[in-house]
Amino acid sequence: MGPLGKRIIVFTMMWVILVMIVLQLYDNVTGKGIPMKETTAVATVEPTVLPNAQVQQLANLQSCVASDPNNLQCTLDLGALYYQEGDYPEAQVTYEKANQLSPQNYEILLKLAGAYIFQQKFPQAAATLQQAAILKPDSPEIHLLLGLSLSKLDPPRTADAIAEWRKVIAIQPDSSLADQAKQYISEAGSK
Repeated sequence: MGPLGKRIIVFTMMWVILVMIVLQLYDNVTGKGIPMKETTAVATVEPTVLPNAQVQQLANLQSCVASDPNNLQCTLDLGALYYQEGDYPEAQVTYEKANQLSPQNYEILLKLAGAYIFQQKFPQAAATLQQAAILKPDSPEIHLLLGLSLSKLDPPRTADAIAEWRKVIAIQPDSSLADQAKQYISEAGSK
């Protein structure tokens, strides 16, 4: 498989992981399972011992970034590997470096916010997602996660969170993300 194919796989995996984050975060926050209209299996991302191929890939990516700190693709791939393996502090640091290399890239901000969310750094996640929303205001994923982050602040910014979830519904009214947003709004209203 060529480099382009690998990048496509990594990009696809990142979106799958993002959806998994939202689902797992919902479980962690509410303490109950997500009501599923469509039955899907969601694996929890847990840190694991890296198989030999991944150890080699990690070493190669670390070497690539060390030899060329401005190589955005190596930096993103390294962040994705850390994230995939559940090493969220390293993913955070790596995505912060990627954001410095490409500060107008909403996808990097979304990935960085995911690393913050998994570490329960909700103020940083909210700030990062607000930047991403400026760059990509029509992204339902950004607004869903921004609402979630705002709802987890101390004190919670419930009204702002609900406003973000309503944006999700307005952007993609017949999507599973809109269904999640409706559920979050319902739960926020019952508190």
